[in-house]
Amino acid sequence: MTSRIPVLAAISFAAVAMTLGRAAAPARAAAEGALTPDEVFSRVNQRFSTLQDYECMADTECRAGKKQEVRSLQLWYKKPGMLRVKVLRGPSRGSEVVVSPRGEIRGRKGGFLKPVVIKLDEDDSRIRNLRGMPVTEFVWSTFYSGFRERAERAGAKLAVLPRRDPAGHVEVVLTSTAGGKSTREVLRFDPKLWLLEETEVFEGDTRVDYAVFHSFKTDTGLSDRLFHL
Repeated sequence: MTSRIPVLAAISFAAVAMTLGRAAAPARAAAEGALTPDEVFSRVNQRFSTLQDYECMADTECRAGKKQEVRSLQLWYKKPGMLRVKVLRGPSRGSEVVVSPRGEIRGRKGGFLKPVVIKLDEDDSRIRNLRGMPVTEFVWSTFYSGFRERAERAGAKLAVLPRRDPAGHVEVVLTSTAGGKSTREVLRFDPKLWLLEETEVFEGDTRVDYAVFHSFKTDTGLSDRLFHL
């Protein structure tokens, strides 16, 4: 199955528990045209729980001060937590990182150094973007846990924006203040398949992080061998 509707990549699933009653609530709310954040995430987690593997493309932009970083990535994921990322465009083009079936992180550069494989850890700057996010966080469960943690901080507000078009994106917005900076995070979901399509982060009026996922394929039977370097 191939779709232009992307999922915020990748996946070492630590899904949020749901009751049957809670899982049914989004369907009723969607019919009424009103959703709560809990209902959105319940539906998204339910969708994610049906996936066994996937691959997709991710286009990302991030900014730190006057520096900007633009990348295109190819990602593969297989439960329970295997991940492969290849940089197609931007800094470190040709580089690859895998999370193996044993949970080990290994990487290699492109070009002449491609045969050289090294072991990495999650704190290694070589697997982090300009803003310090590691590629291993291109995982729905990991990303979601971090998002929910930020949503529970004092003063944080979480809301679903009203939809003018019932067939349009469902947008969840988190506003908070950290380090004296006002931050706004936006998640955009496809309302039919309940897959995450875009994310944006703003500090004040400046967009500092952006990701869109596309060319998504699910349950193609990826081999464990793909997650070895």
